[in-house]
Amino acid sequence: GSERHILADCKACHYIHSKHGCLQGQTCEFCHIPHTHTNHLKVGQNRRKFCRNFAKQVVAEFKNNGDMLERWMEPLTNRSEYLHSLLLEMKQRPTRPNIMSL
Repeated sequence: GSERHILADCKACHYIHSKHGCLQGQTCEFCHIPHTHTNHLKVGQNRRKFCRNFAKQVVAEFKNNGDMLERWMEPLTNRSEYLHSLLLEMKQRPTRPNIMSL
């Protein structure tokens, strides 16, 4: 289901935000990329947490290729203004050295 996210032709999986997540995994017919466009003024806590974790994974995946991150930001965030703002913030944040590795 997530492959249609780029085309904005997908439906969000309602179980991805549940306590145990979606049990269908990659075989799920619904999208596992964050969708936070809602009629509510505030994005719920579970969705915010899911978006933060998703954004961290995306930034880690593209940490050595900023141009590729730039290219994928729009399609990944076309259904989530919150995710878009998180990715912009994380992209602009300087990376801190890991104290444990010093």
